[in-house]
Amino acid sequence: MRELYRKPLIRLFILNGAFGALLGVAFVVLALAFDLRGLWTLVSNSDVALLAVAILTLSVSATFAGAAIGTAVMLLPEREEDDKAYGGVDADGNPRRPRR
Repeated sequence: MRELYRKPLIRLFILNGAFGALLGVAFVVLALAFDLRGLWTLVSNSDVALLAVAILTLSVSATFAGAAIGTAVMLLPEREEDDKAYGGVDADGNPRRPRR
C-alpha cells in the first residue's frame, strides 16, 4: 500500500477525494444545522432518521469527492511532450495533424 501511495497520481486522487468527502460531510452538517428547506425537521420526524442522514451524507460526500478529483485532474499542467506526440499546434492554436 505504501508503494501505491508514493505514486503522485494516486496520491492526488486520494488527497483530493478525501478533501472533497470532508467538504461533503461539512455541507450536510450545515444543511441540517440551518434546516435548509426543512431538512432537519423532515429528518427528525422520521422513523429512519439515522439511515436517511447516512445515505444523504454518503451520496453528497461521493459527489463532492468525485468533483474534487475531476477538478484536480483537469487542472494538471500539460507537458510539451504531449503536444509534440500529437503534432502540436500551429501559431493560431489549431491542432496539427501528426506526420506519418
